[in-house]
Amino acid sequence: HDVGTCAPATGACSNPNKTNGTSCNDNSACTLTDVCTSGTCSGTAANCNDAIACTTDACSPATGCTHTAVNSACNDGIACTTDTCNAATGCVFTAVNSACNDNTTCTTDTCSGATGCVFTGNDALCNDGNVCTATDTCVSGSSASGCQHTNALSSVSCTDGLPCTLATSHCSGTGSCTILSNSCDDANPCTADACTAATGACTHTAVATGTTCDDGIACTTATTCNAAGKCLGTNTNCGQGQPCTADAQCSTGKCNTTTALCVTLSSIAISTASGSAAPIIPLYSTGNTINTLQLIATATWSDASTSVVTTSAGWTASTGAGTYLTINNTTTKGLVTAVSYTNATGTNATAPTITASLTVGGVTQSGTTTVTITGLKINEVRVAGTGSTSDEWIELYVPWNQTAVTYNITGYFVRHNSGGGGNVTMITFGNFPITTQKFLLVGSSNAVLATGVTLDANWGVTNNLNTNDSVAVRDPANTYQDEVGWGTGGGYVEGTAVATNPTTSQTVARKVDGADTNANSTDFAITNTPTAKVANVIN
Repeated sequence: HDVGTCAPATGACSNPNKTNGTSCNDNSACTLTDVCTSGTCSGTAANCNDAIACTTDACSPATGCTHTAVNSACNDGIACTTDTCNAATGCVFTAVNSACNDNTTCTTDTCSGATGCVFTGNDALCNDGNVCTATDTCVSGSSASGCQHTNALSSVSCTDGLPCTLATSHCSGTGSCTILSNSCDDANPCTADACTAATGACTHTAVATGTTCDDGIACTTATTCNAAGKCLGTNTNCGQGQPCTADAQCSTGKCNTTTALCVTLSSIAISTASGSAAPIIPLYSTGNTINTLQLIATATWSDASTSVVTTSAGWTASTGAGTYLTINNTTTKGLVTAVSYTNATGTNATAPTITASLTVGGVTQSGTTTVTITGLKINEVRVAGTGSTSDEWIELYVPWNQTAVTYNITGYFVRHNSGGGGNVTMITFGNFPITTQKFLLVGSSNAVLATGVTLDANWGVTNNLNTNDSVAVRDPANTYQDEVGWGTGGGYVEGTAVATNPTTSQTVARKVDGADTNANSTDFAITNTPTAKVANVIN
């Protein structure tokens, strides 16, 4: 209202309204833009809506708008969250992990504001330390929640760590370990076997002497334990691989006394007394010791052991030529065969193959050897050497390999033939036994030889050998043994003669001692190094 006036007549004051629209203040914080309207001051009501759903909005004339938070207005439907109202921002939903508990020890329990409680399985919390469970897993969210264990296969090894537990202990297939203890069984019925718990060492204590036992061998009877803890009995008719101490105990006929087991004959091999598989004997036989051929029969048994046959029982032998007498000689420990190679007409027999058979324990095996028949070999010839025209010698090579036999070359002779000069006998051997030597040296009394080398026989001082000459060795029946010629050769040449004549410092020498192809030009050469009674040197 504006200031009024006083009526003099009455003394009453006037109270005129202010012009409508005049700003005023109605002293209420709940109105805005107060103006006078018909003498009343009023304004537009204040808008107290804060757009926060969880607040109660009001207006106090004294203070203005008020916004009271109402927690109950907030509910996200998630049981593990705390629902509150923030008057400034609205509903606040706080996840509370402790509100989630599935009572499963192997899960990590958390609260997700979006979905609620989350239960995460942790397999590590399920490790039971048992090698007989193959997998340890945590299962959550089901009636079977918690740790679950899959059993390992029975092939998986396990142990309790004790010294007497075997390494072959294994899982049972049901989650437990099947413990196998070391029984220390030595398969000997005559020992008490035990395992020492502290160390795992086995002990085998002999049982009382005389305790009845079974050695598991059908061919032993009356078996009892002895003081040494051995099960022993009487062995009779034992087969291969069964125990024995003598041949008579074996049905196989042979006891290997080293292994004390019966063995069966597998094979036999025939060799010479000198060790050569093929005997080489003289071309000519005179009926004396030269005709004796000694063979060694070696048996191989089922256990690969070998032995020289020293019993005549079960032996048979046969050949294809001559007269052969098979004798078993226990002194020489071998099969000894006496052989005559000269038939009724005086000619030499064909080299035979000797077959010997041995029967032991009902098993028969055979072996063979082929006899080579050959003569003495001319090995080296010295022609009129440096000493004088009679400085000459002939070296003969003994090819025979029966070292246990004495060869007697009585009646053998050496002759030469220079072509036109005819045959000249240089030397004939008297009673002349040969034992082990390989070289025989015959020559002139004037032969010049190395220190320590001597002639085995000499033909005096006559000059017999010449250039373009040849020599031969024959047996008492004048049967060819060997021949060699040089230069143009003489009457004794095998194939073609050695083309060159030797000088006074040279010899005609066989290239390989004793090797004979029946061709002089192939087998011999001229050498600058004479080697009487030792291996030839060709240069």
